[in-house]
Amino acid sequence: MKKLDPVPDLNQEEVKMPWQKEVAKDWYEDYQKEKEENEKLRKELVELKKEIEKLKEKLKKLNQRTSENSSQPPSSDGYKGCDL
Repeated sequence: MKKLDPVPDLNQEEVKMPWQKEVAKDWYEDYQKEKEENEKLRKELVELKKEIEKLKEKLKKLNQRTSENSSQPPSSDGYKGCDL
């Protein structure tokens, strides 16, 4: 029986073809961009949620007003609603 030569221990980077390295690089760059955008959107979402809570509280206070506790005179043309 013929003895087989041992398989050389190759680093995975050495095995990759040049186009594979380029694809991996492009993928990683796209991943980084999406990760940064995701982080930015998450921060924006947190700020928008805070703003919504403030507006809800303001609306709640406005809806609790009556002619007795309001410093404003009654509207002569009826209820106008609340502009947000």
